Amino acid sequence: MEVKWTCNLLRCFLLNSFLTAILSQDSLSPGPIAYLISGSNVTFTCITSYDWNLTYFYDYGLMEENFARVIYQRNSSICRPLFIDIHIGVDKYTALPCSVGQPVSITIRYINSSYHNKTIACRLDQGKLITTTVKIRELLTSPEINPRGVTTIEDGTVFSFKCTAKSIPTSSIEWYIGGSKLNGTISTCYATETTVVSTIIYQAKKEHNNKSLFCSANDSFTAMNSSSATLNIEYVPTIHIYPGFNPYIVYAGQQNVTLACVVDDANPSDSINFHWTNLVGISSAHTIILSNISNLHSGEYRCEAENKVGNSSVSSTLLKVQYGPHLSNIVNQYDIVEGDNLIVSPLVDSNPVHGLIWWTRQNDTNFRHDSSVLEINRINRTSSDNYTCYVMNTITPSGMAEMNKTTKKTFYVNVQFKPFADYSSPYSSLHITEKKGGTLLMKVTITANPTPNIKWSFQAEADFGSCNFSTLLSNTTTTRFRTSSFLAFESVQISNFGDYTFTAKNSAGNFVRRFFVTEEVNAIPPSLEYVVCKSTTAIVMWKLISNGDRSLELYVQYGEHGRNIKLEKIQQDYTNQLMAYTVNGLTPNRKYTFSILAVNFLTESKSRTVECLTDVECFVARSNKETCDPVKEKPVIFQVGLAMLIVGLLFLTFVAVFVVCSSFKHSGPTKSDDNKEQTSNTILRSAENMSEFESRPPQEQRIDSENIAEANTYDEMPTLPKDVEPTKIDSIHLPKTNAYEDMDKKLKGEESKP
Repeated sequence: MEVKWTCNLLRCFLLNSFLTAILSQDSLSPGPIAYLISGSNVTFTCITSYDWNLTYFYDYGLMEENFARVIYQRNSSICRPLFIDIHIGVDKYTALPCSVGQPVSITIRYINSSYHNKTIACRLDQGKLITTTVKIRELLTSPEINPRGVTTIEDGTVFSFKCTAKSIPTSSIEWYIGGSKLNGTISTCYATETTVVSTIIYQAKKEHNNKSLFCSANDSFTAMNSSSATLNIEYVPTIHIYPGFNPYIVYAGQQNVTLACVVDDANPSDSINFHWTNLVGISSAHTIILSNISNLHSGEYRCEAENKVGNSSVSSTLLKVQYGPHLSNIVNQYDIVEGDNLIVSPLVDSNPVHGLIWWTRQNDTNFRHDSSVLEINRINRTSSDNYTCYVMNTITPSGMAEMNKTTKKTFYVNVQFKPFADYSSPYSSLHITEKKGGTLLMKVTITANPTPNIKWSFQAEADFGSCNFSTLLSNTTTTRFRTSSFLAFESVQISNFGDYTFTAKNSAGNFVRRFFVTEEVNAIPPSLEYVVCKSTTAIVMWKLISNGDRSLELYVQYGEHGRNIKLEKIQQDYTNQLMAYTVNGLTPNRKYTFSILAVNFLTESKSRTVECLTDVECFVARSNKETCDPVKEKPVIFQVGLAMLIVGLLFLTFVAVFVVCSSFKHSGPTKSDDNKEQTSNTILRSAENMSEFESRPPQEQRIDSENIAEANTYDEMPTLPKDVEPTKIDSIHLPKTNAYEDMDKKLKGEESKP
């Protein structure tokens, strides 16, 4: 049991000693290192938690010997200085008053550099020394930075700065730039006890340009900044293109468009070179000026700026050239044949795409066609005119108001048509008669587009049926679409009679007109022989004296008492036989006059006039036989004389026909292909309402000269035998020729007739 208690007691003692050592904290203040200013007076206090009787202060700054310079004594009631060393100097050490339970202190005056790294100590009774190492302070002065002043560094490069500070105690050094702490790779070297050198590895940044870099030293007592290094950070330019539109929209024809390569920042900012890359070449100027914008200027424009550090990044803008419409695929003139379809389909190049296209016509203000294609179906000649195609789009240049751009193209539509007769101008008839030595004029006016080639050809009467044609020179004038051409002969000869053919031909077709020129022959009237009258009818008998004039027309003229003359057209067969024509619708018991009228192109003549008294009205019996007053028979001698007279007349007629036929051999065809143009005689025109194509009327008959029926006239006529049937005369067909058709085939067919 005793052993166990002893162990516990020992354990308690050790624990108590450990706790006492922890809680005592014996020290000498200031300490354990005291930084003192040379020549200063410093009070040292010995701090202990032990109860002590004597406390000794040692000054090893003057000597290394263990000699107490000041001794304090203390008991339970008093505390007082027991010893003070004065042989160094009365005022060297001062023992400060003390109190029981309080630390004791001494003041050492005039601590100088000899105290540096020396010890001041105190000891309680015979215990352990409690020390303070004295360091004589070296006051911190302004740290030095190297390099200092203006320091030029290129952006991104690494540069080192050094900062040197001298002090005791040695200082800690920090780096600053523009007032902000600078972090970087920092190394610190303590060259001596008083000198510290700090080196920072700095990577230049353009944002530090013109900022101050400095170091700050702190020796725990004083903090002080170094002089500064002004950073001149050199860096490549930063740029932009002005105007700042991207894309930059301009329009074709815009003047003096300027693109500027603007330097936002650069160091150095002088001696900057520029490099432009674009579709119009390379430029080294600050700006490029596009004096007159065209489509060639479209594209990307790139700019770089260069100083001694290097090239800037590339700045670019896309230049878009907008332009009004460009029209193509429209020719200046469209030649089109009448009746065809006109289609004009233009090609339009514009930026942006056109929004509107329309068409107008010069001489028609009401004409407007809104479509991308102009189409006129079955065009006619009235459509010939100047037409204009308009195209519009809207451009939107950067920084400007919208603009409408309109382009137009004018073209002429030339509607071509084949020649046709222009009846608004005087023209010649198709059948012309002229006397020898007279003046002959043939004129034709036509309308055509394009202007036709005119040709006159001629075949003389003597060459009819052959292929002998000659080409004649004519007088031809053209005014716009109208062409007039004529042939003129001052003194007509036999060789001028014949067939003249006018031909007008262009790319659209041709027009042919033929003229038949014959010698002028006076109309010779037939010989009126007898008129036999009944109550309501009359038989007119005559003999035709032919002169070969095939244009001759015959009319029966009759009227009561020579008044209210009526005309009835009759046909003739160009023979010398006795002809008869029955006139109907007469009034019984009236006296009528009868004659035969002969008409050709230029003249007319009339036969002798014969009077005839119609019978009284006849009574028709039940037997359907007409019963009238008998007519007294003429003596036989008169009948014989009448027959001899008729024979004589026939002989004279034969002689006249022989002479005329001889001259007719020199005459050409007399039939007209345009009867409407042949007639100028007033009597002939009044008879034009009668059809030229009618058959011979039944009342017109051929009568043989040997059998003349008994007639109620002032002269007796032989009677017709009852068994003789009168022969009808064939009608003569006179064709009309369409002026727009080629009459060559028909006329050649007629020429071949006997």
